[in-house]
Amino acid sequence: PNMDKQALASKKWLADCRKPLHALIEHIKKSPYANRIFAASLSESINSEWIWNKIPRSGQYTPAGYSPGDLSTFRGYLREKYKTDDALAAAWAMPGATLSSASMLTPVEQNFPGRLGVLLDPKLDARLMDWYDFRNRAIGEAVIELCRIVKEETSNHWLVGAYYGYFTEFAAGGASSLQTRGHNYFLEVA
Repeated sequence: PNMDKQALASKKWLADCRKPLHALIEHIKKSPYANRIFAASLSESINSEWIWNKIPRSGQYTPAGYSPGDLSTFRGYLREKYKTDDALAAAWAMPGATLSSASMLTPVEQNFPGRLGVLLDPKLDARLMDWYDFRNRAIGEAVIELCRIVKEETSNHWLVGAYYGYFTEFAAGGASSLQTRGHNYFLEVA
C-alpha cells in the first residue's frame, strides 16, 4: 500500500495534530525567549511547502495523498456533494458508481490535459473536476485548521502563515499543474 508520511486529507491526522501543536506552543510560552516570539510558519512536505508532492520510497518517488485516510476523506467529500449513489453515478456518467466504493484518480488520470487546452467539460470530466476540487480543498482546509489552532492557543497574539498559494510556479501545467498540487483553495486560506 501507498502510505504517506502523513495523510494530508485525513481528518484523523488533522485532529491528531492538535495535541503536539498545543505542547509545542506551551513549551515556547514557558521559555525564557517567549516574549520574542510573535509568529509561526507551519511547515509540511519538502521545503516546508503545503503541496501534494512525491514521497521517496524504495529509491523511487511516488505521489502523495493515496492513503486510507485520504480515501476516507475523499469519499466524505463526495457524500457531502452528491448525497446519493444515483447523483454521483449521474454526475460522473458512470453507472454503478457508489459513494462507498468511489476510487481516487490515479496520477495518470489526474494529469489529463483537458479537452480544449486546459478546459474541462463538466458533463464528461466531473470525476476529474471533483478530484481536483477535493485535493485543493483538503490542503487548504488543513492549513486553515492548523493556523486556527495556533491563533487559538496564542489568544490571537501570534501571526501565523504557511508556504501556500503558488500560482505562477504551477502555471506551466503537466505533473505540477495548479489543479494537482493543492493551491487552488487560496482565497479561502487567505
